[in-house]
Amino acid sequence: MAILDHAGDVVNAVGPRGTTALLVACEYRREAIARALLDRGAKIDALKTRLNSESATTLAKIGTEKGIMLFGIKRDQKEADFRKLRLGPGDAILISSDLVKGSLTSVDLSANHLTTYGMDMTGIKELAAALGVNSALTVANLLGNQLDVESAKLLAEVAKQKGISLCGIRRDQSTADFAIQGLGPGDAILISSDLVRGALTQLDLSGNQLCGKDHLGFGTHTAEGITAIADTMRINGGLTALDLSHNCLEDEGVSAVCKAIQNNKDTKLALRVNGSLTRLDLSHNELGARGKAALLLGAVKKAFWARWLWTGSAIVHSMVRCCFGNKCAIALPLCCYSALSFCLIFVFSPVKL
Repeated sequence: MAILDHAGDVVNAVGPRGTTALLVACEYRREAIARALLDRGAKIDALKTRLNSESATTLAKIGTEKGIMLFGIKRDQKEADFRKLRLGPGDAILISSDLVKGSLTSVDLSANHLTTYGMDMTGIKELAAALGVNSALTVANLLGNQLDVESAKLLAEVAKQKGISLCGIRRDQSTADFAIQGLGPGDAILISSDLVRGALTQLDLSGNQLCGKDHLGFGTHTAEGITAIADTMRINGGLTALDLSHNCLEDEGVSAVCKAIQNNKDTKLALRVNGSLTRLDLSHNELGARGKAALLLGAVKKAFWARWLWTGSAIVHSMVRCCFGNKCAIALPLCCYSALSFCLIFVFSPVKL
């Protein structure tokens, strides 16, 4: 280490690979050397270095011991915006270290690569741990980072305990538009966490991949995300407009949503709010017989607006209003068509709802 005492500004020299001595020490987990370099004035420019998870873990450990902010966040800073910066798992680890020491109330990490396209959840786990000990943070937007279901559930549990928004939805916000953002099942779980605490009345989630498949059918289908949203709808009756179109929900996802609406007696997705009918959009979701039956059964039981696409023939794509009682009128041909369709599907479908 004695040679470092005479190194001067050389400790910050950039080598042939574009890295400094400090970064190389972290890369090879030479903690003693890294500490010595920091003591002698080595600079940290973590935002531009893109450390891997192992190097970031080493640097974060030293930063915690020395009380050093690693990602350029000031101790008295209240908000930080890191959207769309291509941040990876290593960056998430360093940010987690700063969150523990700082006083941020809001941080936006949306639309990054914090999981390296769903392959590395190390940074997300560190973020979850940091959220658990940070007492000031109220918003941590993590949408659009390809979280897996398990990591999303971990974050949602922490957010529930700490009262943190994981999607940037404010408590007094009434509308939210997340259309066409490439959101997956993990993001759906984060959104469901926010729905429990928020006051949203209108939510647009159209054009995403909430069940893991895109509009071309690529991906692996899982209903855990949409089921989490449906479970939230069972206890949250505040939504008056919900757009889930173009999400490849398929039968399982659509059935979960319809059953949630049927089971929630207070949902305002049912009949009337201040004299005006409200709207649920489930079109373009690859419905089979079970999904169509669930949709029609839900329309009859709860009398909500429903719009759907009959896959294959694509002969019906319209708003259907199914209401009973003398307060609501409906065109006779449309009513008869809906009733007949429901009977045929319900009778011949092998699945019982």
